[in-house]
Amino acid sequence: MEPKAELHKAYINLMQAPDRQARAQAANELNTIALNFAATFEDADQPDAGKALERDHIALSRSGRNIGLLSDELLASFNRLLPWAAMTVDNKGRSVGNAWSSTKRTYYNALIDPRLRDFDRIWPLEGKHVLEVGCFEGIHTLAALLLGAARVTGVDGRIENILKTMARLWAYDQTTELLLWDLEKEVPNTIPEHWDMLHHIGVLYHLTNPVEHLDVVLPRTRGALMLDTHVALDDAKAKFTYTVGNQTYAYQKHIEAGIEINPFAGLSDHAKWLRTEDLIAICQRHGFKTVNLIADRAERNGRRVLIHAFR
Repeated sequence: MEPKAELHKAYINLMQAPDRQARAQAANELNTIALNFAATFEDADQPDAGKALERDHIALSRSGRNIGLLSDELLASFNRLLPWAAMTVDNKGRSVGNAWSSTKRTYYNALIDPRLRDFDRIWPLEGKHVLEVGCFEGIHTLAALLLGAARVTGVDGRIENILKTMARLWAYDQTTELLLWDLEKEVPNTIPEHWDMLHHIGVLYHLTNPVEHLDVVLPRTRGALMLDTHVALDDAKAKFTYTVGNQTYAYQKHIEAGIEINPFAGLSDHAKWLRTEDLIAICQRHGFKTVNLIADRAERNGRRVLIHAFR
């Protein structure tokens, strides 16, 4: 069925739902289809430098001198040096990095992601030590620095992501501590003992050992957590189980795309998507007194939640 027709049918189903339960189910289906429909066009859009400059003008006023000094030819060389999969804009409206393909990540990422900006309003990053799990290409790393974090430790399991983060930070006149850590393996002795805030976006749903990983990083988190991850769609989908310590966890098995062909894939062949209620319980078990489910949304790849937790 064509996307527009699918969207129209879902809308009709909502309007004709006979009772509250049917309306709720129809509304969820419409929301999922609408998000998928919008995301398809988002990925296909051409980047709009003007809108990106307007959106990021305050962040750009604090950074970007290095990249701004490069000629167009040198910037083109910079963008060819590494296998980029995301773009930001410089203070002249030029691309820093590249899209992953002609249809994926073709937009300019915000220099300060709205999720982090909102978190900063609740729990200011200024003067804090942030551990960023999965620095990818340095966009969130840069954001934490621009928001005033005194120290940002970025970790990633791919050496190319460490290098891309270094390069992007240089472009925006920043530098920070970057460490290689395959989260499926033991914690390197280079990882700090503690940090104030744990920044955890788009990584947990790539892991085969999500509970063990959280059992490592949450005790070292002194103040706050921002966790954004895919979760099991429902109990029916969470049909597999695994045991950590004396606790058994249900999970939805997700097959990873393969690290050799996709920079967005995990480092193993599959991942375990936990249930939302178990994520909240794990945070509480590790002493977080306030755990808030900020968003629970349907995306193309599945259900995804945003959680804030505070000591």
